[in-house]
Amino acid sequence: MAANNVFSIEGKGLKLTTAEDIKEYVEQIKNHENLTEIILSGNTIGSEAAKELATVLPEKLQLQIANFSDIFTGRLREDVKESVKILCNSLTELPSLKSLSLSDNAFGPVGAESMFDFLSNNNSLEELYLNNNGLGIQGGQTIAKAFMERHDRHSASGIESNLRIIVMGRNRLENGSSAAMSEMLSKLKTLTSFRVPQNGIRPEGIETLMKGLSENVNLDHLDLQDN
Repeated sequence: MAANNVFSIEGKGLKLTTAEDIKEYVEQIKNHENLTEIILSGNTIGSEAAKELATVLPEKLQLQIANFSDIFTGRLREDVKESVKILCNSLTELPSLKSLSLSDNAFGPVGAESMFDFLSNNNSLEELYLNNNGLGIQGGQTIAKAFMERHDRHSASGIESNLRIIVMGRNRLENGSSAAMSEMLSKLKTLTSFRVPQNGIRPEGIETLMKGLSENVNLDHLDLQDN
């Protein structure tokens, strides 16, 4: 239900497969003026429902927080891949979006690919939460590449980097993603929080990450535990 500036159906266990399934909630979002936060966590959304939802999200110009964690349970891989792309792309042009969470969605590296256009083209995002997504080395490299493209585009346009928080715990990033991540970190320079616990990153990989992290002079929260 909607309250204040937040729309939430968190934890309802809804199975939203078709456009008709989600139509009621899309109407609520559409009619919710001054919406700043949307929480869809704890439901399962198919690609047809995602398409319907994506018709209204670009209109929510004041949206700041999108919590899409744990929304694909029981969905097939291709369906999830398409849904992630649809939902992320619908947020790309939102000028006020600060925070996106897609944690606890087991979409693997294909999910990172589906997020690529959004991550490289959105200008306002400050916080990304990708905890427990099974990204793997390839997914980690894809996320890093997207943020580097974003940074290069911002630099060419004279836009200051505004990314502050990256959370990517429990994703099997391992040493193989460390070089790309370190390069990303050295470009960004603006992070205040970087959390990558439980990723199987060994000492050599940690050392590589530190080279990039050292460029982020305002970093005050670093979590590398249980690697």
